[in-house]
Amino acid sequence: APRDDVVYFLGCAKNNLYSRAALATWRVLHRNGVRVSLPKVVCCGLPCHSAGDIEGARALARRNLSILRHTSGRIVVDESSCASHLKHLPELFAGLPEEREMHALAERVVDIAVYLDQLGIESPGHLPGVVGLA
Repeated sequence: APRDDVVYFLGCAKNNLYSRAALATWRVLHRNGVRVSLPKVVCCGLPCHSAGDIEGARALARRNLSILRHTSGRIVVDESSCASHLKHLPELFAGLPEEREMHALAERVVDIAVYLDQLGIESPGHLPGVVGLA
């Protein structure tokens, strides 16, 4: 039986530029007993928001909400900028009809590093080579 069920929010960079890293995320989750669903989300909207296109960012958030509202469990994100943006969506919708649903969505979002720490992942063992120098 799986230890947990999560939704993997596959961000633009991982999907389009670093697909091997996205596959590694899935493998780590799978190896640690997590069942992963992969809905077809769109961009989190951060590039639009950063460029001042608030309506574009809202349109992308609404599209993701329409996809993610039919899922359950935590939404794991392995791009920290996307995770942060998704967690702050309620601010983008303050006073708008979707504000409450965006709060509920944001509460489900968790950065992969935080999620794996909370899960208590299986150690990959000794890694060959030097990772960093003191």
